[in-house]
Amino acid sequence: MAERYGIPEGALAKVFQQLVRAGVDAVTFTGSTASGREVAKACAEMLIPVSLELGGKDAALVLADERVEEH
Repeated sequence: MAERYGIPEGALAKVFQQLVRAGVDAVTFTGSTASGREVAKACAEMLIPVSLELGGKDAALVLADERVEEH
């Protein structure tokens, strides 16, 4: 999908691998199931905690100061 926006194939994977090798404390990834497998594999090899949101179409963040009413 990144290619659709002019990002060369494999570029995001290379950036991700550099981040993992740089010693990040944890990884949170939202994307396709196929990409998530690669992220999980890379994190597992480096024993980095990972949280995956895969295959969804409506990922969202709710910040601490957001007023959310219960329905």
